[in-house]
Amino acid sequence: MKISISCDWGGTIALYELKRDVGLTEHIDIICKELKAPDPSANYALFNETNNTYIKPENVTNVNFKLPDGTPLRLRLKPDLVAADSIEKLTSSDPEAKRKALTQMKSRLQDKDFAVAFLERNGISVLIAYVQEVSGNILGFALTTLEALMHHHVGWEKLDETFLQNIIPFISSSNLTASRRAIEIVSHLVKSPQHGFDAIDRAIRANATKETKKPYFVLVRLLASTDLNVKLAALTLVGELINSTPSDQHKKQFLHLLDDLGINKLLKEQVTTIQNQNFKEQLYLYQRARLWELQQLSDIAHDKENEEHEKMLLKLWSLVFPDTVLESRVSKQWKTMGFQGTDPATDLRGMGLLGLSNLLYMAEFHSDKLRKIIAVQSERKDHDYPVAVAGINLTKMLYELLHIGTEDPTKPIFNIFFDHAHAFEEMYCIAFQVLDHTWADMNASYMDWSNVIAAVRKQISDVLAQNPATIEMFHRVASWKQTGLHEEEDTAVEAGDQPDPLNKIRTKVRKNMTDLVKNQKLGYLREGCSFKAYGQKQKGNKNAQQYVFLRLHDSMQHLGWANTSSPTEKPTGELPNIVKQADFKGVVAGVECPVFQKRKLKPEDEEAVPLTFALSVASGESLTFVCQTPMDFVNWTDGLRGWIGAKMECPETLDDIKVLVETEIEVKMLDLEGITIPSIAPVVPPPPSNYDFFYKDKEEMTNQAVTETRRKGIALGRSRLGDGPSE
Repeated sequence: MKISISCDWGGTIALYELKRDVGLTEHIDIICKELKAPDPSANYALFNETNNTYIKPENVTNVNFKLPDGTPLRLRLKPDLVAADSIEKLTSSDPEAKRKALTQMKSRLQDKDFAVAFLERNGISVLIAYVQEVSGNILGFALTTLEALMHHHVGWEKLDETFLQNIIPFISSSNLTASRRAIEIVSHLVKSPQHGFDAIDRAIRANATKETKKPYFVLVRLLASTDLNVKLAALTLVGELINSTPSDQHKKQFLHLLDDLGINKLLKEQVTTIQNQNFKEQLYLYQRARLWELQQLSDIAHDKENEEHEKMLLKLWSLVFPDTVLESRVSKQWKTMGFQGTDPATDLRGMGLLGLSNLLYMAEFHSDKLRKIIAVQSERKDHDYPVAVAGINLTKMLYELLHIGTEDPTKPIFNIFFDHAHAFEEMYCIAFQVLDHTWADMNASYMDWSNVIAAVRKQISDVLAQNPATIEMFHRVASWKQTGLHEEEDTAVEAGDQPDPLNKIRTKVRKNMTDLVKNQKLGYLREGCSFKAYGQKQKGNKNAQQYVFLRLHDSMQHLGWANTSSPTEKPTGELPNIVKQADFKGVVAGVECPVFQKRKLKPEDEEAVPLTFALSVASGESLTFVCQTPMDFVNWTDGLRGWIGAKMECPETLDDIKVLVETEIEVKMLDLEGITIPSIAPVVPPPPSNYDFFYKDKEEMTNQAVTETRRKGIALGRSRLGDGPSE
């Protein structure tokens, strides 16, 4: 075996024959003499740089051990001597010697044998002591070295809780590198059998007491850090802690603790803006942990002998029928709620306690809606459906659509789960209303159940595909699809069928209202608006933001723009740069903009992404602009789409169209009923003497706002119909 040998002091041997009939000690003697080693040959070893291992005495004489000719070996001091040297320098009184030893540790830690020797000599305590002495860049580097030591997964049994208590305070360090490395060290230890969740939890709680903060407060707040690496490390540690909890009960308690610290609100701010794949992977794992609770409930069968289970069932009855006494636990009365038999436990077998839990949630937090759905069944006669059983089926549908309990290879992140602590339950309540409306629209009977649930499944699946960020948006899109406003025509009339007159009116009204909104947005475009020019600074002043004033020409034939130095500057007359309508190919928004597709997003991009759009032109170029407000973004992106005849897409625009359509239809229906609508708005009463009152709940506030919007819409509608002036 002919090998090449190098050493730290510069000498080399191009080809050295490692003979099998010569022992390793003799080979090292020969090599040390030829390379003029400064220390006795007994202090040296041969290190294979291709696989980071040392040549052992038995290797040389073993006929099965082979090294390809030219394999690079390095003559170096034995790892135990190097470890002793490192510790000696790190404990010296010479700051420069300490710093140099720390710098050398980076390369030395590539050698696992060195790491073991360093740990055996209590090197961890030495390194911790040094970490507590330093600050700034050296602190970050010292903790980076300590974290690199953890990668070898050796000597962890020597790291006691005192070590943890010394490391955890660095998590809250203002030095971002130090904070990140401290988090990563704890992430290593939480996975180790010698430490695990309990040891980490004790240390974090002890440190929180010292800082007079809630346990895990600092860790959760780091999810809002300006540094992506710190955010990623913090979320990774959160995931490791969840996975290492010693029992299901501990896991639930820890998840609820995170809820109380506002983790969902912090992650909601990141989920739509950060495109880093590692961060998205951790978000997906966190989402799965949250959905785990639902999976647990579905796996627990309702047990009639379990007092807690029975209490849930009886509570459901009292919430739905507060004025009706349940005569007995097994009773025909349950059929009134939509169970199939006298004992509801029979129907609950399909989705376990999750099915009951969802019914109970709707009965408790949306009781009026559930009671109304149940009450209307008696009016439908042969066209009713069993409400409770339908609810259990809806639970199963959502469970499957969200891939709960299964590994989805696409790893979808549902933004809505970061908006509400009970997002699944809220979606269930909305889906229930969609089901009831669909049933009524189809005038379905029990034999049509499979068709109805298939239609609802498709509808909810379509809404989830749009990945709404909030419960309100989910409700809005689901309702929007329910009314059919997303279609070019509200009904597909088959040959020989007679179209519904109301649908004909709705289709016509929708087209008129869409044109009205489009023309309104084109008006915004003709007024012009100032935008930030993405990534551009003013000439001669690299610290000043470059702005662009954009305006649609009154002829509607071209779009013009000019560079400006201020967001308030509005050039008049013809603008120097133009894009003709024929050359304008479309608008892309957010992360789809070419500037964000070509590279990884930077932390400073996070605020800009939701407000950024780009114009695609025939030449293949794209022009990128950053809006100053969300309303500018909506008006310009949909205004530009309307300019070239494309569909408007922003949820805010679609919601405006929906309100206008429904208002206009109400006006027409009131006309048909012969109800006179005042052409002049009623007199507004004087303000109250004080404001010591409040709305009972959010739903009442929403209803108040909708009533006010419709009142104004009716007056506007009458104005358009020529019956009087608008308000």
